[in-house]
Amino acid sequence: MSIEPPSNSSLTCTLTIMSSETPFKIDVPDEKLTALRAKLELATFPDELEDAGWKYGSPLADIKRLTERWKNEYDWRKYEKEINEELPMFTRDIDVDGFGALNIHYVHKKSKIVDAIPLLFCHGCRSIRMHEDQHFLNLRRAWKLLGSQENLAPPDCIVP
Repeated sequence: MSIEPPSNSSLTCTLTIMSSETPFKIDVPDEKLTALRAKLELATFPDELEDAGWKYGSPLADIKRLTERWKNEYDWRKYEKEINEELPMFTRDIDVDGFGALNIHYVHKKSKIVDAIPLLFCHGCRSIRMHEDQHFLNLRRAWKLLGSQENLAPPDCIVP
């Protein structure tokens, strides 16, 4: 299947879907998490200018708080399990004219309704903390609501 821009568009990119969707699960090896904690343990922090606030980047107190959370409080396996159970994730190769094959990752929450209208959510963020991002939390709540309403026809939701 090829997707081409409309004839009145200035876009010149053609997309060709090269493969069927492949199920995807988050499965970070224990060694990677151990290495992350070791790196966080070795982190050193600069001095901070008095009353700098956000003028020169993130405040040092915020960086230290986040480092501590990732090092000692964040339960990676809990969120990994939660996301894997709740979100049907897939990957698929797409040939992008001039760039070659790109493997994309996406969530595809399929409707129980035959021929449901597909709804494509696009965002510009390269990586998203799915369990903390407010827009994604709202989307997850909406999916639950739509799936529980007998008289509604929930769309097929696709989130790349």
